[in-house]
Amino acid sequence: MCKKKQSKKSNTSTLSGNKVAAEGVEALDRAIPSGGLPMTADERQQNIFLHMEQQIEKSLRRATAKLDVLKSHTVTLAATVKHNDNLFVNDRTVEQQLLYKQIEEVHKHNKHRKKLDLLPINFMGLVTKLLNKNDAEYHTAGAKLVIDTEISKLVNAGVWDVMPVSKRSAERMYSDATFSRIFGILGIKDIESLTAKYKYRVVLQGSNVKDDGGNNVYFSDTSSAPTNMACIRSVMSYGHLSGGETSQADAEQAFIQPLLDESVHMFIFIPKELQTAEMLANSIGVNNPVFRLRRPLYGWSRSGNIWEQHLATSLQNIKYGTDSWKPVEHWPQTFWKIGNKGKVIMLTVYVDDFVLAGPGTSDEWPSIRKHVRTTEHSQIGRVLGVHHTFTKDGTVVNTDIDMVDYVEQSVEMYNSSKGSEKWPLKSNVHYPWYEPTQTEIDELTILPGVFSTNAASLLMKALYCARMVRLDICYTINTLSRYVTKWNALCDKQLRHLYSYMACTSHTKLHGRVDTLGLDNVVLHGYPDADLAGTFDTTIATSGGFVELVGDNTFFPLVWYSKRQTATSHSTTEAELVSASKMLRESLVPLQHLWSIMLQRPILAVIHEDNVSTITVIQAGYSPQLRYINKHHWISLGLTHEVCKQSDMLLKHCSSDKQKGDLMTKGLARPKHGPALHMVGLYPIIIVDW
Repeated sequence: MCKKKQSKKSNTSTLSGNKVAAEGVEALDRAIPSGGLPMTADERQQNIFLHMEQQIEKSLRRATAKLDVLKSHTVTLAATVKHNDNLFVNDRTVEQQLLYKQIEEVHKHNKHRKKLDLLPINFMGLVTKLLNKNDAEYHTAGAKLVIDTEISKLVNAGVWDVMPVSKRSAERMYSDATFSRIFGILGIKDIESLTAKYKYRVVLQGSNVKDDGGNNVYFSDTSSAPTNMACIRSVMSYGHLSGGETSQADAEQAFIQPLLDESVHMFIFIPKELQTAEMLANSIGVNNPVFRLRRPLYGWSRSGNIWEQHLATSLQNIKYGTDSWKPVEHWPQTFWKIGNKGKVIMLTVYVDDFVLAGPGTSDEWPSIRKHVRTTEHSQIGRVLGVHHTFTKDGTVVNTDIDMVDYVEQSVEMYNSSKGSEKWPLKSNVHYPWYEPTQTEIDELTILPGVFSTNAASLLMKALYCARMVRLDICYTINTLSRYVTKWNALCDKQLRHLYSYMACTSHTKLHGRVDTLGLDNVVLHGYPDADLAGTFDTTIATSGGFVELVGDNTFFPLVWYSKRQTATSHSTTEAELVSASKMLRESLVPLQHLWSIMLQRPILAVIHEDNVSTITVIQAGYSPQLRYINKHHWISLGLTHEVCKQSDMLLKHCSSDKQKGDLMTKGLARPKHGPALHMVGLYPIIIVDW
């Protein structure tokens, strides 16, 4: 029937078209003036074709207009549907929408680029490559093996009950029941090294914990504070300085070692691919099955806090030797005791990485393993992606710290990034900071940068290495990171220069040296510094600093920093005061406390300042020329004055060419950059021509 109707309609249209054509011909005949010559057959046919062409064009214009109206109605309808869908969202989504709207308005006024809504999955990947089901490695036999092994370990450890209950039953049994779900993350650990291996971890979706009413659940005991590299370097150097040893081990499945309290009623949804055959069989006939969680999992906001409490309690309950483990105040996850040899033994833990140092440490591991499951201990080598190599020469122990493979991986990441074709790496680059000319500032800052979409990823990749080993690139990363949301072509050029320098100096290592004969005379040396007025587009100074352990034939770098100050300083003296205050508060005074425990005596701290006016103001605690300073800078002056008056703190003047903090406050040209590296222990500088 439909075909007949369509055919009839088509015939009708054809007849109508012929009728129109005929009427057009008659009109042309009538248009011939009286007494005029009649048209020839060819002229008549040409006019018929011309008229039909005009009619077809007219029909097409009408159809196009109707199609545009139809599209407009479709767009309006889609917008209406989307608007109606947005009405049925929770309050949090509404707040997010309002926030995004405000951000868009800010971007319009500030002319910043829009922030990325979706980041690459490996954006913050440091030494592990994350895999998804689209990756070929995900489906290999090795990957399947680690997945099955991890799930079996969790089930055998009793992380959750294998007998499920329905969600409704759980809600009826416990009024405070909470619900979440778990998923797996597969990656290749140590991807940049020859020891790469598959790693699978089952994670609880901590951002999606609900109560029986479907509301978000928040917990108060979610704080987690692992140790840091300043503490790890201090513990390692003490281990060699005391004539003892240093060793490391990993806690096996750290977060699932403690049991949850019976008062915790957490239930989880487990995907079928993560369930064992027994769990699948037990779930038959259970509506909306959930499994009760018995041990904390990664991803849950409470897991870190529970693990830290479990570790502290377990260590303090160890009964071995004449002393017991005690926490070091203000240094999280760090413990000490007097060992069997009568000297201090230190233990510091970064989540599941244990670092133990001091005379007789090998005797302590068996007692620790009775309470905390760890791997067999070994000499310190790779800690948090940082390689440590120790060479003993009599009473002297030399330490080389490097991230050579990580730097090379970072350079590869740059070369594979969008924009590297326009800004290829250069050879023979001897310093990390590129100082632009005024012409480059005028011409390049108004052009958009090609690295704008992945600048944050490249900078944060290099930042980890800078914080761990390569303090020579701290200032450059700190400065460029301020332009992530307003990236331009000049930033492209400076980023290219930074990575060219990293490629040319990838084999640079940080060196330290300790002599066991100097245990009784080691002191802490701090070098605070500041660069007034900062770069060409800001008046705010940059604080920089370097702290080291120094003694007879002993030099060991402990901590460094490069950070932009929060307010403008009017003079170099004021900027130096702010930097000195930061060093005292965040580095030098806390390190004094830590080392006084390890050495069992007070330790002197020496501050090296290259500005004579700053020394005078610190000693006096006041200056008429600084009467204008605001409250926060005034506090920095007062704190620095009070601390430097103490007997265990010494303020000394040093020449500018001996100021080791200078490397972290400004970009140094090649003549000054090389000597600055040697002063802080960064060498050799291997220039690669490629």
